[in-house]
Amino acid sequence: MATSDYEIILPNMDEQLDQNEEWFLVKHEGQLKKVRSQDYDEIFNIPGLYEEFYCKHLGCQSPNVVCELLNEEMEKEGEPDAGLRVFDFGAGNGMVGEVIRDMDCELLVGVDILPEAREAAER
Repeated sequence: MATSDYEIILPNMDEQLDQNEEWFLVKHEGQLKKVRSQDYDEIFNIPGLYEEFYCKHLGCQSPNVVCELLNEEMEKEGEPDAGLRVFDFGAGNGMVGEVIRDMDCELLVGVDILPEAREAAER
């Protein structure tokens, strides 16, 4: 799938790979590069690549699913609007935080070990 800044090329694979071996190609700034799907620092360095690869190509629904489960638990407790405070460990580029923010969240703090994640979240 092409965008204005990069193109993602998925390999034709007949073999099953472990999660840490999965990869795709990205053409960015005139260069073609093989990127492992778990190399988040490299993925976060290209604006929008994480969302394009994980959400559009792989159909990732995690942010919505996680937040729906959180909302269900809050409703079970009888306090769906009880001033939610969230500490998001491994916040990555902030996709879950964006959904939580819309849940009437009083305080949201996201942390991640990768500086590239912070930069991606700030974008």
